[in-house]
Amino acid sequence: MAITMTKGGVGRLAWETRHDFGARVYIDPAALQSGLTGDEASALADLLYRAGYLEFRGQSLNADQFRAFSGIFGKLPPVEDEANPVLAVDKAVGGFGTAKLMWHRDMSFSDHPFDAIALHAIDVNPGETGTSVASGVHAYRTLPERTRERLKVLTTLTAVSGNMQERPRFEDTQSIPGWPQAVHPLVSRHPKTGEKVLLICPMCTVHIPELEPAASEDMLAELFDHITQADNVHRHDWYDGDIFVWDNYGCVHARDNLAGVTRRTLRRATIGEQSFRQAYPDWDMRQFTDRHVEKNFMGSGAAY
Repeated sequence: MAITMTKGGVGRLAWETRHDFGARVYIDPAALQSGLTGDEASALADLLYRAGYLEFRGQSLNADQFRAFSGIFGKLPPVEDEANPVLAVDKAVGGFGTAKLMWHRDMSFSDHPFDAIALHAIDVNPGETGTSVASGVHAYRTLPERTRERLKVLTTLTAVSGNMQERPRFEDTQSIPGWPQAVHPLVSRHPKTGEKVLLICPMCTVHIPELEPAASEDMLAELFDHITQADNVHRHDWYDGDIFVWDNYGCVHARDNLAGVTRRTLRRATIGEQSFRQAYPDWDMRQFTDRHVEKNFMGSGAAY
């Protein structure tokens, strides 16, 4: 099916938006290096949260310039709280290594999920790997009306996963004091746009408290399948200089297993009200991943 595109722009920015979600942004690298005007920055932030994700090609930014660029989309954590400022297949360089990451929303288990996440490719094998996003806004819009009615009064319990390939069980969330978890309306209002969002996280959603366990599992399976169906997913394939920014509240994201990949180093910035360390100052995330996932899963340069 052909993708319908709509053109727009402000100042030195031009963009094409897709009819469902997402936008490709065009700007000369020198202009982005020098910084955006107030009108350009406001337009770009508005575009992100309306569109769901933004793609840029061929951008050469150093670490400070990338952080300044990321800050136009909202509040940045303190530099020392940026958990994984670099992602790489070599965990001595950056976090997460080659492990597959199933569909998730960063900080979905907190009262304040991150607003957005930005990545910048600084050394990748061209087109070999990608990052995928699926829109919770578009997914809600395309639900049958009968399902929307059923969801109105439901909530979800969401918690840190002890295994990045499996959802946590309820009994797991009760087993360690202070385990990061939160309850949200299953359909929530987007804090930036007011749009309704299907607020589920296949990696971290534990259950729907208002339903019996079997009914909860059936409903979640239906919703997980709906949000990740092909026409609701966009995969960004990485080339050096790419910047990919997505609305973390409105979308879930994932990546494939990277075993055998030799070059994939990305800068990362998180945008939101609280860093993980600020939200959970007494939770030892490194010890947790060492115990439940693998040693040094977070990477040598992680903040926690």
